[in-house]
Amino acid sequence: MDLNLTDRRAIVTGGSKGLGLAIAQELVREGAVVRICARNADEVASAAASLGARAEGRAVDVRDPEQLADFVAWAAESMGGIDILVNNAGGAHPGPSRPCRTMLCWPTSTSRCTAGSEQ
Repeated sequence: MDLNLTDRRAIVTGGSKGLGLAIAQELVREGAVVRICARNADEVASAAASLGARAEGRAVDVRDPEQLADFVAWAAESMGGIDILVNNAGGAHPGPSRPCRTMLCWPTSTSRCTAGSEQ
């Protein structure tokens, strides 16, 4: 199948295993350049190597705004921009939530932030 993704530049969070890795594999198969991240450095290195020359990865905890910002900046610089974002990291967080008001909240799986998140 040709999804017209040749040379598109993609980020996949949670890209070291499971659904995130499967998405990254398909993006690479379709010709995209991919940057993945996940928390475990060994798993990220293994996944990136399995994806081939069109992919690289970094260990990142997307709940940490500084780590996330550094990763996105690195990914954009290393690829010459970003065309596709697959936000596969995050999940349900315990505690009350409130509406997200900044981009610092985008790693969560919904459009709401936990009460402890920066706004």
